[in-house]
Amino acid sequence: MRNLLVVVIVVAFLPINSYAVEEKPTPFDTSGNVFEITQDMEKNLNLFPEIENFSKARLWETEGELILEIEKTDRSRIRDSITEEKLVSIREKISAMTPPLDQSGRGRFLYHHLALSYLVHAPCIVSIIAPEDPATATGLYLVSSSIGFYLPWKLTENKSFSRSQQDMSFYMGTRGALWGTLISLFFDLEGKEFAMPILATSIGGEILGYNFAQKISIGQSRATGAYTDFGMLEGYLTGHLIQIGKMGDDFSTKTLISCVLSGAVLGGALGVYRARTAHYTEGNVTIIQTSGVLGGTILEAIYLTIRGFEDWSDNDKRLAFAMPVVGIPIGIGVGERLVKKLSLKEGDGLLVLAGTSAGALFGLGLSYLFVPHPTENTGRIYSALPSVGALAGFTLTYRGVTK
Repeated sequence: MRNLLVVVIVVAFLPINSYAVEEKPTPFDTSGNVFEITQDMEKNLNLFPEIENFSKARLWETEGELILEIEKTDRSRIRDSITEEKLVSIREKISAMTPPLDQSGRGRFLYHHLALSYLVHAPCIVSIIAPEDPATATGLYLVSSSIGFYLPWKLTENKSFSRSQQDMSFYMGTRGALWGTLISLFFDLEGKEFAMPILATSIGGEILGYNFAQKISIGQSRATGAYTDFGMLEGYLTGHLIQIGKMGDDFSTKTLISCVLSGAVLGGALGVYRARTAHYTEGNVTIIQTSGVLGGTILEAIYLTIRGFEDWSDNDKRLAFAMPVVGIPIGIGVGERLVKKLSLKEGDGLLVLAGTSAGALFGLGLSYLFVPHPTENTGRIYSALPSVGALAGFTLTYRGVTK
């Protein structure tokens, strides 16, 4: 029985006809990116005026012979050989109108979009349809998750998808899901109504991010996202700041959500402006992000070190929230000045981020060594040393990457 099974498997993988002619797709353009002529392309270029009801065209190569296949809207096909000489005018028109496709970000986008589909889009679809049978719900979740890969894969087949478009599209997809969640919470939505804004803002955010990033670099894309995130963080801190002293039912979640969404709008607008007026690289943006967080952390640490941790009033708490609100913009401004004349690589920025984090951990470790049992007074050390270590690590690694 085992031998029979082996024979069956071997035979199954043998070619049915070793003399079968193999056809392979061939690009129409000289850059090797356009493998299919669509209806829109044909209308713009007028490549096949004699063909009525044109749908699409493909070019195949078999044993050195070129085959032009034209499909009509009624699904009928015309296949005929074509010489290189007859292809010259077609290639010239396509190459002149269509610049070389930049699809450097397409694979990364599809990979990330698959995760977004599994974690956000598919659960939302199941919640909106709300099937009663658990098996149906599971099947719907898995199928819609997979479609979340194959549908974008097909739609982006002949479209430009640069690194900046990939980065901004995925960024807006994830933040769109967050904003949709906040909108649902703000309006106290439940069930399928809760999921609808999340799905709409996530998919809409991906499309908006893709279109916005068509003419900007990956660094400018990262800068737009960084300023938007800083805006949300500032909004979150401000929302708590203006509600100091309110606890329980008196604390307004809607006020906090309003501040976060307003911060996203303001930060995003500033990010769009900066992306269009300044030169950014990936490494530059990472250093600006690190400097911004460091600015808020240091100002907070200074206040906590001076104030201590005893007998806090509401005004003390307000000042504690105000420190990072003020410190973050200062840190961003310092970071902007530090990278103004630089073009740092992504690895350079990550090195500075890692050095800053390592310095903060080193300072925190020293705090435990010097004061293993902190009190309200000695707790100042736990505020001071990590921030000093982070600043030292930032300075050391920044100087290292800029030499």
